[in-house]
Amino acid sequence: MKVNEEDQIITVKKAAEVLGCCAETLRRWEKKGLLETKRHPFNGYRVYKLSQVLLLRHRIEEGGRSVS
Repeated sequence: MKVNEEDQIITVKKAAEVLGCCAETLRRWEKKGLLETKRHPFNGYRVYKLSQVLLLRHRIEEGGRSVS
């Protein structure tokens, strides 16, 4: 079974790289409801769906940095 690239789960570090921000900014956006996070079932780390990260990046690019 082939997994769609956008269905991939990515780490905080990778999400920050994709969005061009730091991990703390991701946590702030999460608290504001701009980005949904899940917890990895084995280690409890935050993980994100690549599709959601790409959607947020698109929103940032379209509307400037005023996502906060």
